[in-house]
Amino acid sequence: MKIFISNYRHFISPSYKFIDKLHQEEKINENIKNKLDKFVTKLFDLINKIWKKLRIEYIHVDKWDVHSMDITLAKIIHPMLLELQKQDVNYPILGSEHNDCFPEKLQVQTDFDPEFDDDEIMILRWNYLLEEMIYAFGIISSEVQYNDTEMYTVDSERVQKGLQYFGRFYNSLWN
Repeated sequence: MKIFISNYRHFISPSYKFIDKLHQEEKINENIKNKLDKFVTKLFDLINKIWKKLRIEYIHVDKWDVHSMDITLAKIIHPMLLELQKQDVNYPILGSEHNDCFPEKLQVQTDFDPEFDDDEIMILRWNYLLEEMIYAFGIISSEVQYNDTEMYTVDSERVQKGLQYFGRFYNSLWN
């Protein structure tokens, strides 16, 4: 398997200030201003179309990569979850409808309002979910669950729970 994904290309936004300034100073009339606005808009639409295509996404999957695809994907997902946890910038709003995912100390009341109540509990809840996902993918990627020796004790219920959280909160895995 070979994967290369370049950085995201962000939208380049045109500035119409110079056209507005020319119009305010009466150096161009309304008709010319409108034509310039349309031209600049079309030009930047073209630039952005080209710019977006310059993002490189190369993914090659070999036939042997799918033999143990769970382990192969876990080896990619695990370090990405660790990086997301390390950046620690954003977290999703996880209200009481998600209480089934959390231990008693991380439960919130049904009238909990994340916009006005304590942010700290939201951060703690998100970190708990990330820890469970990281544990699950760490176990799977290290392949210890397949090792028959007594040295390794794997909490298979916790692994399953981490995988379920990954699926349930997949759209929240961004920063």
